[in-house]
Amino acid sequence: FVSASFSCMARVLGAFDMGSGAVKLTIARVMGGMVERIEYSKQKSVLVAHAVKKSADRSIPDSVAATLGDTMKELMEEGEKCAKPTDYRGAATAVYRESVNGEKIIESLSQRFQFPITIISQELEGYLGFLTAAQGVEPSEISSLVSWDTGGASFQLAAVPGHPKESIEGMKLIEGPLGSSKVTSLMIESVQMKNFNVTQTANPASLEECKQTLNKIKEVLSNIEKPPWITEESKVVGIGGHSCAFRLVKLANGLDIFSESDIWSCIEKYQHASDEDLTEYPEHEMFFPKLLLLTGVMQYFGIKQVKYLPSNGSTTGMFLYDPLWK
Repeated sequence: FVSASFSCMARVLGAFDMGSGAVKLTIARVMGGMVERIEYSKQKSVLVAHAVKKSADRSIPDSVAATLGDTMKELMEEGEKCAKPTDYRGAATAVYRESVNGEKIIESLSQRFQFPITIISQELEGYLGFLTAAQGVEPSEISSLVSWDTGGASFQLAAVPGHPKESIEGMKLIEGPLGSSKVTSLMIESVQMKNFNVTQTANPASLEECKQTLNKIKEVLSNIEKPPWITEESKVVGIGGHSCAFRLVKLANGLDIFSESDIWSCIEKYQHASDEDLTEYPEHEMFFPKLLLLTGVMQYFGIKQVKYLPSNGSTTGMFLYDPLWK
């Protein structure tokens, strides 16, 4: 039910989502604006937003830029054993918009691998997230769908009630200024009073520290006007992959569909847990910040329930957005 205009012939395409905390690649067979089959899908953690926070001048260090290139190469080599794309495209998100040398690094990666990588606006990031979430719901649910994409440096809540007739022009969007890396540094520095350059783990955390962090998150969110289009009828779908905050809730309590109180019960259960206690969870150093960001957003915007839809970032949405492939 998602239409795109390019080519009725099947094409094998590769989409890179260059996130603030991970590099994600999906290779898919695409025909007539539909994703026919996913041939390969994988992400590798590269904590770019962490590195920018630690740098003195808000830059991405050379060592991290080198890791980004190596990671892309590894994913391409592995993916092309499954299927070889005729075209690749990349979309780079918040940390590349906000760092002083993000543009230069993306240009250099684009030249190295010989395909376009675009630093996209937060608006387009929200739309690609919506297109991705729309793949996981019934057509009848589209008018009430709100997609929620939360990364290392930002989050987006998006709705396109008239989809697929309406596109990005008809989108309603919340551009969130917080992500898991930002909340981690906030918790470590402003609540636990530690130096983020020395320690990048929020573990162990007390319930009192969690409550203080939650209040600070809601302080930041209070600058955003609460939208009339997020209601009790909204079907909120959280997208993300291996290390995303929504999957963390599923791992911690087994739920695909959860409320704010379900998240809080995970926080209570694991209060005072050390890094060692939490090693089964991906990016466990950010266990509490991720759960607290979800809680803060749900409380502030009045979101009663979230359904988790596993996805490799917004790569599915990228295949369905024609202008990226022109």
